[in-house]
Amino acid sequence: MRNNENTDEYINKMENTGNGRGRYRIITLGCRVNRYESEHYAETLEKAGFEKSSPDGEADIIILNTCAVTGESDKKSRSMMSRIRRYADGAERRTGRRPVTAVTGCHVQELSGSDTDGFDVVCGNENKDKVALRCIEAFEKSERVRTLDVTDMRYASRYAEMAVSRSDLVKAFVKIEDGCNGFCSYCLVPFVRGRSRSRNEDDIISEVGKLAAGGFSEIVFTGIEVGDYNAGDPMALVKLAEKAGRVPGIKRIRFGSINPRLVTEEFIRGFSETESVMPHFHLSLQSGSDRILSAMRRTYGEKDEERCAELIYKYYPDACISADMICGFPGESEEDFQKSCEKIRSMMLLHTHIFPYSARKGTRAASMSGQIPASEKKRRCAEMEKCAENAAKTRLETLVNREYTVLCEVCENGKLFGHTENFIYTCAGEGTENGIGKYVKVSV
Repeated sequence: MRNNENTDEYINKMENTGNGRGRYRIITLGCRVNRYESEHYAETLEKAGFEKSSPDGEADIIILNTCAVTGESDKKSRSMMSRIRRYADGAERRTGRRPVTAVTGCHVQELSGSDTDGFDVVCGNENKDKVALRCIEAFEKSERVRTLDVTDMRYASRYAEMAVSRSDLVKAFVKIEDGCNGFCSYCLVPFVRGRSRSRNEDDIISEVGKLAAGGFSEIVFTGIEVGDYNAGDPMALVKLAEKAGRVPGIKRIRFGSINPRLVTEEFIRGFSETESVMPHFHLSLQSGSDRILSAMRRTYGEKDEERCAELIYKYYPDACISADMICGFPGESEEDFQKSCEKIRSMMLLHTHIFPYSARKGTRAASMSGQIPASEKKRRCAEMEKCAENAAKTRLETLVNREYTVLCEVCENGKLFGHTENFIYTCAGEGTENGIGKYVKVSV
């Protein structure tokens, strides 16, 4: 593909010449953004005439989209890279042709060139929108030429344009932003994803329109740090929701994780004036202690977290709130830990995503004193899980005997299940797979 050639033009040319026949497999680790990007790869490959391989079938192109958010993510990425190398070696022995292999994503940003030996396409995050096209090019060539494209993301300025027109789920995810400006003391993301870059609003709304035309009525705006969209202007998210809500066919709008610093009365009131914005918010809390939040380099405190809940429940009385929490951050005392548990209780969180602190080489927190032993982190996580279960029960008890609308997402044993407006997962009654994607009113 020439640098000045439009992606669609390139794909159309391939379709017209009949090139690119084969099967592909994509393995995705990590976050929703990675899953979104992998769906873009799948659509690109299918436009070029490739078909998805069965789980146990041969593949001509294999793409691994890696993650590096925790030490465990690194481990999984390395393990999967080794498995793909072994598969490629075996496929070459079985068929006489080695599949094209590609590795991309956050873990790649941490590696040296030799760490990725055995892969035909190696691409970091700045140009990862080109991965599928480079795989197609490698597939067409009689002699393989290794592509290595890993740039220092600290200086990345390009937003990698990707789009999707479908989803494996009943809801569809739409990426609006990449990168993060936070530089929290525990996090590698700004180093491997770069500074925040926002997607053009018209492109976002265009994609929402295509998804709606394809039958998707619920969309989730996602990104690495959604709050950084449009230079961190929270009202830009309100404006985006208003425009998306006017797209015919869109009934539900949700957002990915929101930083508490964004939540002002103007912000929540603005959302409440758009009917399709659902009464469920996921907050990136991380801790309930001012002391630990400061050590994490978060930009808010305990009072801000409390204000978030007050404002959300003020404008959305039936709302449910979810949050992320880290257990065992360096220097976290028992008092700090209990403050986090109390925050879960007082905010009546419906879902609490609990993570034990994972030291990441190159971050400030990795060299901090007061590292918590693994056994203690495990104990705290278990205790927080029980606290979270009780908090969810408390919130749910305030919401029973009311009518909700469930978007049916799965069918199991003759029953349909899905989420209400405020993200309560519940049974929608008896039905078949024909009911998936439909809305059903229920009394919970």
